[in-house]
Amino acid sequence: MMNYESGMMKSSGTSAGVTTRWRVIDSIVEAEVLLRNAGVTDTSRLEAEVLLADTLAVSHAKLIASYTDYLGAEERAEYLSRIARRLRGEPVAYITGRKEFMGFTFRIDRRALIPRPETETLVEHVVEQVRSSERRTTYIVDIGAGSGCIAISLALLLPGATIHAVDISENAISLARLNAAEHRVSERVAFYIGDLCSCLPDALRGSIDVIVSNPPYVTDAEYPALESGVREFEPMVALKGGADGLDLFRRITAVAREYLKAGALLAVEIGENQADEALKILRRAEHFTEMRIIHDLAGRHRVITGRKTE
Repeated sequence: MMNYESGMMKSSGTSAGVTTRWRVIDSIVEAEVLLRNAGVTDTSRLEAEVLLADTLAVSHAKLIASYTDYLGAEERAEYLSRIARRLRGEPVAYITGRKEFMGFTFRIDRRALIPRPETETLVEHVVEQVRSSERRTTYIVDIGAGSGCIAISLALLLPGATIHAVDISENAISLARLNAAEHRVSERVAFYIGDLCSCLPDALRGSIDVIVSNPPYVTDAEYPALESGVREFEPMVALKGGADGLDLFRRITAVAREYLKAGALLAVEIGENQADEALKILRRAEHFTEMRIIHDLAGRHRVITGRKTE
């Protein structure tokens, strides 16, 4: 991969007593070309703009309106640094430290997986199901909380809900707590460090209305084929789900029987080719009914749901 500083125009400093100036649009175009040459083809222009907007701490719209303005030397240097990180494969969300999910902005870094748009299908379905129920108060467990984007989005969208969010990673939980504080839902989202539901209070057994989870579901065979930015920067523990990608799903269905009340909802994100096997696992659990597969906006299998029997 080419060195960013060697690929950019060497236009800093002065020449014949004239100070060089860098227009916003020219810097974007330069970065776009480098990103495209590095293989970022479909989103090279957008990424170049997002990284410069973040460098300048302005909105995307304001950046576009400022195309003919000029960058200062420090701003230029910082932008070069961010583009260089992207050229080394680092995801944009880790460079900016922010990612939008469900219309909310979350703090993101390498402590947790970057939220994906397809996971919004999971949250939207849970919100729809809870809003259609007659319960005034809902108790939800989020298994594999990561950055907290699912738990916090549910708290923001369901004011009557209390969320118990669990993750095996202490680092991920520390990030999730920061996000909960930023969104002012810390009083309604409790965080626990542990394996599945083992760290939850015993009093919650049989009293939960919803268990929601986006567990690791990339198969062992799929993992080496993931793009390098995912493999090299995002936590492996949040991605790999075993030989068929459903190791955690099997365990979640087992503990869900203990913690869900009768008629309560289990909703889990799965890979697009895992629906048939996931349904078999849920049927073999023998404690679930009304099993469904929910498609994401691209028409792919994305979420499996079931309700706890009496």
